[in-house]
Amino acid sequence: MYHKGCIDLETQNIEVMIKELEDIIHRHSMYIRKCRSIPKKIEDEETRRNIARMIRRLMLLSIKLEKILMKLESLINTANSFLTEDIGERLDILTFYIATVSIAEEKDVWSSIDEHFLEGIGLTISLDDQFKRILRIEHIALNINSTISSR
Repeated sequence: MYHKGCIDLETQNIEVMIKELEDIIHRHSMYIRKCRSIPKKIEDEETRRNIARMIRRLMLLSIKLEKILMKLESLINTANSFLTEDIGERLDILTFYIATVSIAEEKDVWSSIDEHFLEGIGLTISLDDQFKRILRIEHIALNINSTISSR
């Protein structure tokens, strides 16, 4: 049985994580927009470095997104009955956005890039790993969304 103090602590943890999730979603969307405008032919070294940095940041934000969603999923599975209506609504909206918009947009970005291009700008990123991560993120977001919707 939970004590009131434990419930408040769980709620605070979820609220902090939701704020972090909102920040990651914002930055993730920003880098998706930047990566959509990557030219296929790069002529100078500075442009090559900037593009490599953008792609690397998108990948790292995707990793962060997966990690925070995993933490939220775990926390929600243990404290689902203690979620406030406000927290539930925010998570519902955020996870729906991730599953329907963010994932599709990131898939489009990675689909427009090939491994030879990545090698040409000095990155050794497995596109297969990126697509697997995207599927995991989508699955976790849908699980969270389903858990919240069913309460």
